[in-house]
Amino acid sequence: MACRGHYYALDDHQRKHLLSLSRDDLIDYINTLYGELSDRDHQDVDKAWDAIHRCLAGDATRRRLDPSAGSYPLNRCVLGGRWLYDGDDYIVTLIDPTAVHDVAAAVEEIDEAWMQRAYHKYCKNLPEYGDDDCAYTVAWFEQLKFFLKRAAQANRAVVFSADQ
Repeated sequence: MACRGHYYALDDHQRKHLLSLSRDDLIDYINTLYGELSDRDHQDVDKAWDAIHRCLAGDATRRRLDPSAGSYPLNRCVLGGRWLYDGDDYIVTLIDPTAVHDVAAAVEEIDEAWMQRAYHKYCKNLPEYGDDDCAYTVAWFEQLKFFLKRAAQANRAVVFSADQ
């Protein structure tokens, strides 16, 4: 798979439905959301999610990312939510609406220079490490900030998913 990351803003009905699903049905539902949600309620982050997590959580691990790295609320942005699925094929986490508010407020304070410093500190072990990947990560992060702000304003839960 391509290791592409996606965020989905869910209303309360969608969140409850998601939580009621079996493991197999969960992935089918996530794939359905990709096609059904409007651009307002869906945000791609392509492969930048790995570096975004490392920057926000201070995770400098060499291989598998550490979902417990960092501190609240920044560590909730990618892998720090409630784990709904962790397999060889997908990762799915859920951030509750209260945490979405906190994460959105925290990332709003982060500027490009902060992300660049964090990238060069925590992402050195990535195969694609370099100035181009840093710019790519920052660009996706800026879009994610806007998405999280909208989700917080709408009091939505947010699901992060990545195929592996």
